[in-house]
Parts: sequence; C-alpha cells; structure tokens
Amino acid sequence: MDIAIEAGIEVQSSVCRDRTGQTCRFFEGCPKQENLREVAAAAVVVATYDALFTGFSGNTDDVGLVIVDEGCWQRAEQEHVPIPLDTLTLLAGSLRPRAGSDPMADMADLHDLRTTLQSALSSCEGPVPRKSLLSAGLTAEACRLAARLEERLVRNPKLRPGMTPSLRKMSRRVASTNSRARSFVALWIALADLLASGAERDGRVCVEMAGNARHVLVRGVKRVHTSLAGKPVLHLDATLRPELARTILPRLRTGEVEAAAPNMHLTLVTSSFGKGMLCPTPGLAQAEARRRGNRRRECVDYVRWQAAKVAPGKVLVVTYKSIEAAFAGIPNVSVAHFNAIAGLDAYREVRSLIVIGRPLPSDADLLSPTAALLAHASEGSYRKVTRGVRMRDGTSRAVEVVEHGDPKAELLRAAICDDELIQAIGRGRGVNRTAENPLDVHVLADVALPLVHDRVVQWDGARPDIVQRMLLAGVAVDSPADAACLHPDLFDNPNQARLSLVRAGFGGQNPIRGTHREMTVKSAAYRRGGRGRSWQRVWWFAASAAEVRQRLEAALDHLAEWRCD
Repeated sequence: MDIAIEAGIEVQSSVCRDRTGQTCRFFEGCPKQENLREVAAAAVVVATYDALFTGFSGNTDDVGLVIVDEGCWQRAEQEHVPIPLDTLTLLAGSLRPRAGSDPMADMADLHDLRTTLQSALSSCEGPVPRKSLLSAGLTAEACRLAARLEERLVRNPKLRPGMTPSLRKMSRRVASTNSRARSFVALWIALADLLASGAERDGRVCVEMAGNARHVLVRGVKRVHTSLAGKPVLHLDATLRPELARTILPRLRTGEVEAAAPNMHLTLVTSSFGKGMLCPTPGLAQAEARRRGNRRRECVDYVRWQAAKVAPGKVLVVTYKSIEAAFAGIPNVSVAHFNAIAGLDAYREVRSLIVIGRPLPSDADLLSPTAALLAHASEGSYRKVTRGVRMRDGTSRAVEVVEHGDPKAELLRAAICDDELIQAIGRGRGVNRTAENPLDVHVLADVALPLVHDRVVQWDGARPDIVQRMLLAGVAVDSPADAACLHPDLFDNPNQARLSLVRAGFGGQNPIRGTHREMTVKSAAYRRGGRGRSWQRVWWFAASAAEVRQRLEAALDHLAEWRCD
C-alpha cells in the first residue's frame, strides 16, 4: 500500500484487487474492505478532511453533496520531497514516448532546462527571487514546458496483488522515481507562476540547508480529489476565512450569519499570558522558573475563585497542554488544551468557561503555511498594536494586542490563534443559552476577538488579591498576626502579612461588607483570650460558622468571645 501511495496511484485497484479479479491474500476479512462495503451502502459518509484530497474508494457518482464542517485548510498544506541542489541535473529513467516528439531531443531539452535552473538557484538562500530566474534566462513558458517534460518521467510501477519480493522492490524504485518527478513538476509550475505574476518572490520555492547539503523545497496546496472536485460543496465554519478557504475551494461563495448570544457574558482580561509567561521549559534559570510558576499559581487561583462563584456549576478551562495538570483537581473544573477541543459538545452545559493564553505561532512557523497556502514569502515580525473590541452597550474599548507586521502572515496568525480561541469559547454553546442557563466566559489573553464583550479589565485589577487567596485557603482575617498563624504558606511573618494587607487596602476603613470580588461571604467577630486583646474579624464562604471557629481555635488557641453576624 505504501508503494501505491508513494507512486500516486489508486490503492484499491492496484494492490487490493486488480482488473483480472486477483486479490491480496489478506483481502477476505480485511477491515478496510469491510469499511468500503459500509461506505458503499451508506446514505451519509463521515470522513476526515484528508478524504477531500485522497478521495475514497468506491463509486462516487452517487455523491450528491459534500459538507465540510469547519476549516480544512490546515490539512491542505503540502510539502514535496526536497531536491538536493547538487543533483538537480541528474535525470532518472527516460521520457514516455509522445506522438510527434523525439524522446532523445526532449530529454536533452529537459537537461538544459534543469542546468539553467541549477545555475539560477546556485546563489539563492531562502525564498527564490524572480530576478535570479530572469537573470538565468528562464521564462514562464520555459518552466511550463519543463513541467510537461517532467510529467513524462512518471512511470507505471505495475503494482498488482501477490507480487514477489523482487518485483515489489522494482515497483518501489519506480514509485520513488515518480515521487521525485512530481516534486520537479510542482517546482516548475511554482516557478512559472512566480515569473508570470511579476511578484519579487512568493515563498513556495526555497533553497535551504538540510544537513550538510542545500536542498530545494517546494510547497503548495493539495487539490480536491478528482472524484469529488465536481460535487456541490457546503462549507460550514464558525471562523471562516474566505482567503484561506478559497485556496481549496476557489469557486466558494460566502454568506454570513451573526448569531446573537445575549446570555453569554464575556470578560476579557488583558495582559501577556503566552507560553513564555506560564509554561515550564527545561533549562530555565531559577528566577525565570519562579516567575512563571508565580503567574501560573495566580491563574490557578483565578480559576478557583471563579469556580467557587458558580458552584455547584461546572467550569471548563482551556489552556496550553503543558500546564493542564496545574488545574487538575479543582472541584467541578474540567481542563482541555488548545487544538484538541474543536467540535466537542461535552461542555455545552458548563456554567463558566475560562480560556488562558493563546496558541501563537512563531515567525518561523508562519513561513511555510503562508508560502504554501497564499503563495507569499512573509516578512517582518510580531509587534504590539492597539485594536478595538466591541462592547455590549455599543461602544468600543481599546486593547493592546500582538499582531504580525506582514498582512498575509497576520491572516494565518489570526486563523491559528484567534479562531482557536473562538472555537474554545464555542464549546460552551453560548448561542443556545437562556436567562436560566447563562454562560460566563473569561479570556485571559492579549487578543481582540470579533465578539461582544461585557467587561475589559487589566490583569493587575483581576488577579487574585491576598484576601481572595486567604478566602480560597478557607478563612480571611484582618489581623496580620493571626493571618500569619493561619496561612504560613502565604506569609513568612506578621510584618509581611501586615504589608500585604495594606497593599490590598484591606481592613481598617475598608472592611469586607458582605461581598468581595463578586463573591458573597459570611463573617464573624472574634476576640482571642488574654489582656489587651481587641476584636478582630474573620470572613469565609465555603464552611459553616462552627467549622471556621474550630479552625481559628486550632491555630490561635481558645477564643474568648465569638459573635457570628
């Protein structure tokens, strides 16, 4: 099967059952054959995106409609077999005869064209510039001629079921030759398009180092399989980007439906929540690892606080795969990671959905898809810019976000980053919520999404303060000395507790009056035993008054007086 795939021929008719009826020795009882029979009998066939480009064995004449659910452009990028630059002029095999042509003369012409191309690329590094091709004397017409000649190097590997090992070995050599020939066909076509376009370069053809040798890399887009190419297509995508979709479906016509979500409330928390702020990495300096760990713990406390607010409702957290474990074990909280949540319906009833971070590709990661899908050599890098987000009251708020300076690279950045966040938010099915079943969404990232926002706050104002951290640990008190005794993991000594409470503006003239950060809390006054002891206050939200008093007495000794509000 792998030989047939490399050769670019249909697997079923070449290695499963040939035209004479001869079959593979595993044919009977083969799960693949059973699947093909199921497909043939089915009224609706569900397949991966790859089926668009490979087709599926069996009769496709009765396919009345192809439905593409969500963007499939990620699976359309194609990188052909790299061609060593120093072997560019080596011709394997011979051209298939063609009426009215001289194979020997055609072979000589192809060798000359390859020699010219090798000369044109000899001084290139990175995307091939148009001027290098013109200087060598290449034209779009010459490149298209070369592509037609290269196609004639593709041979029939003569695959059939039951081949002997020696014959299979010969077929594999032919398949390998075919793979190289198709790389050359793609190379010449890309060069012809570049020369005809007038662009300086388009990125689809690059000269890069691979090991100790320079190679020519050719990128492009897979085409819809011929068996499906003429079928009606309905493309459904909540994050449709027509510029990308049309690379696969060039005749696509689009329409937009804006779905209202009046019972989904979106809070954007602005700051940097990238991998470099949150995720552990081997070899980090101790200070940097500690900084990331502190930010990670703050995010965990943010989730714990939001989960407590909506309890017993459930919460979904979507973040980076490498820090999923940090949120494990929080009551009523499920965790998922980016690029693994599209289409999931298991979280349609969560009360709150929290997205932390965003899947931002690097500059280098954008080079290949921008070249393959958009025929563009991206330049520039990321930068911070100010964008507006739409508020529910009709106004807009300015936020600082990260974008790529190259417009086409930015299109890919937005498709990879912003659209993945929208997919994550969509797991909560906000458009289906009612007033009795609302959804709270929190996005912790430096992004400007095309959604209606209810609040935009900075992280400095949203991060859990010391009072929240004490409440999450069970109780909050306004006495620095008592706080240090109750929470040794938060404070090293009473003086540190005092400074932390002062910075938070807690106590004195600013006590908690029934709620803190939108959380309803209970409270009591207490006085420790001994002369000169004054009244202090304690707050909590999850326990009973008796449990709180018991906890205080375990840490502070017997309480002389207790007054529950």
